[in-house]
Amino acid sequence: MGGDSTCKYTVAISADNGAFSVVKSGLISTQAIITNLVPGTTYRFKILAKNDYGVSQYSSPITLLCAWVPG
Repeated sequence: MGGDSTCKYTVAISADNGAFSVVKSGLISTQAIITNLVPGTTYRFKILAKNDYGVSQYSSPITLLCAWVPG
């Protein structure tokens, strides 16, 4: 008993329907900045949570298209 219930999050990413790879882990915040995304590329993201009681399954992926920045 008395385990730490603080969640730490892992973010995995897939570009253009490729394999997922972890880009952030051990996050305490529910927000993360992911850098080096390529405009015009479709990305899928999924998240898992971990605490002293165990590890969740990955969430269902969400799909996002990295937009072009006018310039």
